[in-house]
Amino acid sequence: MTSVVGYIDATPMRLRDLSLGVLAPESAVAVETGGNHLIRFVTPDNWSTIVTGRVANTRAGPTIDGMPGFIHGFAFSAA
Repeated sequence: MTSVVGYIDATPMRLRDLSLGVLAPESAVAVETGGNHLIRFVTPDNWSTIVTGRVANTRAGPTIDGMPGFIHGFAFSAA
């Protein structure tokens, strides 16, 4: 399976989980909570959409690979 990767404020992110109202990416560094970010999803056949997400929480925890890192909780928002 291929990882879904992206960047927020030049910080590389990898998607851990995605549901109807939230997404949970991981990264090597923490992201400040409270900020709103545009999040673009692109499928392998180049279909894409952009949503707005607010950083609801950030916690230290192991990455998918077992390395030290941070897991972030983004809540989708209307603006």
